[in-house]
Amino acid sequence: MSRGIIMALLLGVTAMAGPVLAQETGRTQRQAQQAAEQQMQSRMQDMERLMERMHATNQWMAQQRTHEHFRQLGEQMEGTGDRIRRMLQQCDQARATLDARRDRDRLAEMDRLRDRLHDMQQELDRAHDALRKTIGQP
Repeated sequence: MSRGIIMALLLGVTAMAGPVLAQETGRTQRQAQQAAEQQMQSRMQDMERLMERMHATNQWMAQQRTHEHFRQLGEQMEGTGDRIRRMLQQCDQARATLDARRDRDRLAEMDRLRDRLHDMQQELDRAHDALRKTIGQP
């Protein structure tokens, strides 16, 4: 008899906990999604600032009549930055079309791809800094 009461209590607690757990899981997923979106926005802002700096460097080199090879390198860097920016945007758009519940593996792959693109962005930033030092830009 006491086993029956214990089982009934456990089933009742489990039935009541289900909606609470589902709500918590939904909240956690929303928080994770919001954090990912904020990180994407921050990275995109970093990319925009890099693009502005590269453009300013290229304008400075044109005004200073810097050696042609340096100007070409700067233009190529700016073109690479533009391509990385477009890839990041396309990655965000593709990621936005995925369902968080059904496409977990794809979302994880998209996050890894985005991280790799961010690494490329950081490498480009370092290369741009090296170019600025080489040409003597203040």
